[in-house]
Amino acid sequence: MREGVLQILGAGINRIPMPNYPAPLQTTLALRFELDLHEGAKQHSLLVQIVSASDDAVIGSVAGTIGPIAQEAVTDPDLPVQAVTAVQLSKIEIEAEGRYDAVISVDDRELRRVRFAVRSAALPGSPPSARIVALPSQKAPVASDKSSN
Repeated sequence: MREGVLQILGAGINRIPMPNYPAPLQTTLALRFELDLHEGAKQHSLLVQIVSASDDAVIGSVAGTIGPIAQEAVTDPDLPVQAVTAVQLSKIEIEAEGRYDAVISVDDRELRRVRFAVRSAALPGSPPSARIVALPSQKAPVASDKSSN
């Protein structure tokens, strides 16, 4: 990642082969958020949880932050500010094949779930690791500072 540009070699993979279990999830989740100028100036908490698709049991999680976006990086104040990040999921260990969800939350609010499957045995020609990419971008809803009358 360089200056807000995320280079992706492979994208849209939703099946991950694993030769044995337990095994680390050798996957990176690429995310892009659109924020208004005011929210882009703030730091936001990011949480990615890997959960079992069958019962929502949490397998593991990775926490981080997005923003703040440097104001000098804003080229057009009328356009949304983009924040990109790559979340390494390799510290999360998968115990068995099955379907899983990557639950993406910002500021303790769930924004999106990305479903993927883990299968036994490597497929012919499969790379040793894979990438899961959530596209298109999600506009990150954030709490408003405006009070209702």
